[in-house]
Amino acid sequence: MVGLLPPTSTPPTSTPPTSTPPWMVMVGLLLIVGGAVGVWVNFRNNLPSPFDIADASGQNDNFLPIIAPASSDSGSKEGSATQAAAPTVITDESYPLAIPPEHQSVGLIPDRLVIPSIDLDAPIIPVSYKEIKVGDQVYYQWLAPDQFAVGWQDPSTLLGLPGNTVLNGHHNAFGKVFKDLVRLDIGDVIIIYSGSQEFRYQVVAKMLLPERFVPLSTRMENARWIAPSTDERITLITCWPADSNTHRVVVVAFPIDNPNISSAPDQTAQSPAITICYDNTTMTINVSDLSQYPDYREGACTSQTPELTIKKSVTETSYTLVGDRLHYSYLVTNTGNVSLIGVGVADDKTTVSCPKTNLDLAEFMTCTATYTVKNADMSVENITNKAYATGLFGDVPVQSDPDSQTVVRFFKLILSAICAADPNAQNGWQVVNNNPYPVNFEYAIDGGVSGVSTVPANSMAIFETPVGSGTGVMGLYEGGLLQNNASAATGCQ
Repeated sequence: MVGLLPPTSTPPTSTPPTSTPPWMVMVGLLLIVGGAVGVWVNFRNNLPSPFDIADASGQNDNFLPIIAPASSDSGSKEGSATQAAAPTVITDESYPLAIPPEHQSVGLIPDRLVIPSIDLDAPIIPVSYKEIKVGDQVYYQWLAPDQFAVGWQDPSTLLGLPGNTVLNGHHNAFGKVFKDLVRLDIGDVIIIYSGSQEFRYQVVAKMLLPERFVPLSTRMENARWIAPSTDERITLITCWPADSNTHRVVVVAFPIDNPNISSAPDQTAQSPAITICYDNTTMTINVSDLSQYPDYREGACTSQTPELTIKKSVTETSYTLVGDRLHYSYLVTNTGNVSLIGVGVADDKTTVSCPKTNLDLAEFMTCTATYTVKNADMSVENITNKAYATGLFGDVPVQSDPDSQTVVRFFKLILSAICAADPNAQNGWQVVNNNPYPVNFEYAIDGGVSGVSTVPANSMAIFETPVGSGTGVMGLYEGGLLQNNASAATGCQ
């Protein structure tokens, strides 16, 4: 049985775009998860060839830039494209280049992807590239949609034409459109639409290819799966697993009318082993069997520790009147090692509003609430309320330790006139502070002297002003606002 190799591309026969240097470095299927899923490419006869070079911005999952001229690296590997070391999938050597009658409407742009086996129905949008300059060299990096959509790598092949139609997408960000791509099985049906025109394909290969911490030659071999091809195929790509992106999931499908589909060989060699945690049991299985283990977790089972923390704060430090509003915020963080659902905040004084209800590992959110001072709050010295973060791990309740905030009641300072030691020369004044903390205040005689002083907590302050200063009416101010006033004492001897 002849094995279908990854698509190969011929050496360039035309000059690349003027902004592209005459050589590029092909280094694998780098899919950038933090905002752009990309493959480094140059143009060969107006079709992309992949280059996996991380740029110098530090955004590419800690990949370091790898730079070498094609004449020394990629050129030397081109001749090995059909050697036995290449992944063996199925044969396509005999598949005719002629377009079947039902695909007479050729050259169509894909706009919708449907995969019934993983319950996926998503729009397809063309994705372009951005230029990345590393030193004196310019590279092109394919972008992926920053939304729930599949990216068609334009100018990869249009639907209905011989060639490789390449689709990419995020698996752990921006809608996670390809989060279940790894669950596809050989024989699953993939449907792609262009308007009302339907194209049906059948999965013939699924590979999990190591892409991080591997030699340059391995990444170059991986990259050939998205190169131009002489047969009609689609190739779907994403990263895996969600927490490290060390591998690439590559799915290849042929049109259902391709006669070679029925002769697809055993795919065991293309389905490496993976360690998963399923039903609290650590097991090693083939990737192709993942669909048999719903809700599995990648890696060995570890002790599952759901945990929430809450940090509460309040804008105001005191209240004075009925109707005053206090503004609270609550920083809620998932500090455990499992995702939580139904997350919220319970406060014993008020109702709390949160922006979401689910928190992934290490995810946090800020919730808010307001409280309106009531009559009953005027008969106590403070308002103290306690809050908890709550959530669910499956059906198991999770609750944080409590956090509380105290807002004290502010008692207005009491001003009164008293007789001074020398009433002929001085007017005496007394300020009483019933608050459990010191209070700064300002005083001013109408048309006369003014000053600033402090009265201790739960105490009083006595001060004097010269007789004949202004009108003799004292005003007591806090924060620039008049709180009390009093006229100078009379009848003092």
